[in-house]
Amino acid sequence: MKASKLLRVLGFITILLLLASCGETGKTTIQTYILNISDETEVDVSVGLPLPELTQEVIDNDLVVGYLKFKNDPYMYAIPRGTMAVSGHPETFSISVSMRPGHYDLLFRDATGSEFSIFSDQLELLKVVIVKSTNTTTRTVIGNL
Repeated sequence: MKASKLLRVLGFITILLLLASCGETGKTTIQTYILNISDETEVDVSVGLPLPELTQEVIDNDLVVGYLKFKNDPYMYAIPRGTMAVSGHPETFSISVSMRPGHYDLLFRDATGSEFSIFSDQLELLKVVIVKSTNTTTRTVIGNL
């Protein structure tokens, strides 16, 4: 399949998923928060970035997606992310995400799996997108997974 046709198909699927997430009124509530951390120094982002809008209800029910932009790198990366290489960083590393009320936590690991710190002066921004769920279904799974 040609790349342009594949992009059209993926775009169409994305639109269908967005429409499927619409509530009864036909509107989806999407809120984007951009944390500009480019001017901070000496802050270890591995301890968690404050985001008061990240409540327990949001964590339990809604879709939360994050993106991270490094300084001196033209790309914005979706997180969590497997092994990656970023301009200005000598090693490959991975990023995992955990959420707790009021905080969006990032954990950086090097290629050997060891934790390490990235300081905020190496980052430009964190973008967190919250898509409000209109319905949550909980199922009990019995048997082999």
